Amino acid sequence: MTPPAAAPLTIIGGGMAGLAAAWAAQRAGRAYRLFEAGDQLGGKIQTVRREGFLLERGPDSFLVEKPEGLDLCRELGLEPSFIPSGGERGAAPNVCILFNRELVPLPKGCRLFIPTDPERFRNNRLLSSEGTERALAEIDVPPRPADAPDESVGAFITRRFGSEMLERVAGPVLAGIYGADPFQLSLHASFAKFARLEREHGSLIRALANAAKPVTIPASDGKRQAPFVTLAPGMQSMVDALVPRLTGEIHLQSPVQNLQAYAGSPLVLAVPAAAAANLLASLAPEAAKGLRGLRTATTATVNLAYDLAAIEPPEGFGFMSVLDDPSPLVGCTWVSNKFDQRSPPNGFLARAFVGGQKDGSLLELPDTELSALVHQELARLHPGLKASPRFSLVTRWNQGNPQYDVGHRERIAAIRAHLPAHIYLLGSPYDGVGLSDIIRQANTLFEQP
Repeated sequence: MTPPAAAPLTIIGGGMAGLAAAWAAQRAGRAYRLFEAGDQLGGKIQTVRREGFLLERGPDSFLVEKPEGLDLCRELGLEPSFIPSGGERGAAPNVCILFNRELVPLPKGCRLFIPTDPERFRNNRLLSSEGTERALAEIDVPPRPADAPDESVGAFITRRFGSEMLERVAGPVLAGIYGADPFQLSLHASFAKFARLEREHGSLIRALANAAKPVTIPASDGKRQAPFVTLAPGMQSMVDALVPRLTGEIHLQSPVQNLQAYAGSPLVLAVPAAAAANLLASLAPEAAKGLRGLRTATTATVNLAYDLAAIEPPEGFGFMSVLDDPSPLVGCTWVSNKFDQRSPPNGFLARAFVGGQKDGSLLELPDTELSALVHQELARLHPGLKASPRFSLVTRWNQGNPQYDVGHRERIAAIRAHLPAHIYLLGSPYDGVGLSDIIRQANTLFEQP
């Protein structure tokens, strides 16, 4: 997969995918040039500081179990600014599910949504007794054949754990990660590990009960571990640290209209799939057609900053919503509980999510109305938040969330098979939506076969 070294590498797109490709090329000793249509680099990684609050418009942390993002931060000298989830107080990662218009604690004794501790899991308030026992019976559910085709995550979870587990636990968790309908989301593209565990162990409960604990990072007090890490100055500090170290050509406000001028150069298209399709329309029409067939979803992030003296702050890290709950919210993070240094001592920060598989018409509201609606819903769920927020910040990601439908990996392979040999696709539409996934993709561009 390594691009030929005869000509400089041309990278189109200056989001995290393009920057990661530039950094990987630089480490491999390759000349490169990067073109970004806008006036700033980093894509969705945007941090805003206001009145002592630190607000993230896009990603707010790294999942420690996927190390590529943290490894890049270490390369950039950012490890001293790591902040583990839970803060100095060591808050437990308590999360609720919004079900039947009320917040119910996520079942204990689970890893993600897989019950590995039956005794603790049986004490849950979210599933019926029948649904609880059906989920635990997964250990006796036979696996599909090893050569079985891709299936939806919804079908997989229902088959192995039952419909209640999907609707009340796994569905909301997946919506928080992918913003996707579980009955459209590809198992092989999003949770290939689960398909492998089923194939190798016959049961996910059996596999995870005997597996090592999830990878975590020590907190600063050395007494606990945390599954998520953010950066003290905000996620944008990673971009701010990386860009000055890039020695190749960087061209801002330089939209690329066609690829003819770069015919002799290996190309990395690190742009949304629709933009890549437009660039490839005449050069690789079949690939362009496939790219246009990839679905995306529109979402919005709503940051709400409260005066601590005027509210009774909630506990825990936040909540995720059941898909058919009438609430307009996909979920919400109680940011001040999850991470230190996100709000001033007299403040409390919440970050809510709308759109995706929920009511898309809400995204047509003006920012002030959308913020008011979100605040009203948060106050209904937690009456201690009735006081109006000091301010809010709405960020809309128009068609910014790739949807990995069943058959996604095969679809991407077919698209790549129609590309000219010198063109590479890189970014969240293809091989993983997280920051670490994107960085891993960039690193593989220069791995020797």
